[in-house]
Amino acid sequence: MITLSQSKLDKTYVNTYDISMSNPQITNASQARKDFYRLIKETASGEEVVINLRGTEPVVMLSLEDYEALKETAEVLMIPGALTEIKQGANQAQKGIGISLAKLKKSLK
Repeated sequence: MITLSQSKLDKTYVNTYDISMSNPQITNASQARKDFYRLIKETASGEEVVINLRGTEPVVMLSLEDYEALKETAEVLMIPGALTEIKQGANQAQKGIGISLAKLKKSLK
């Protein structure tokens, strides 16, 4: 199981909900092989890369940080009722109900 520090955890949830694959870089396997090091650097800096190989499903290159965020989100969403509670919390936050994350962190010190 992947463990994350609190600051990384905060960023993880922000990143997870920000991943949209809106403009991925799409390439084929032969070109990806030629550009492998460039693709690694671009992926590490947040670029989305889809690699097509004839006869197989496309694959996605993603940074370890994005992978951890997706895995963590999947684990949270497997908890029965978690999505409902997340939505309720978001609605409450929009209405100003509850306490801010900063106040919560301060109260836990």
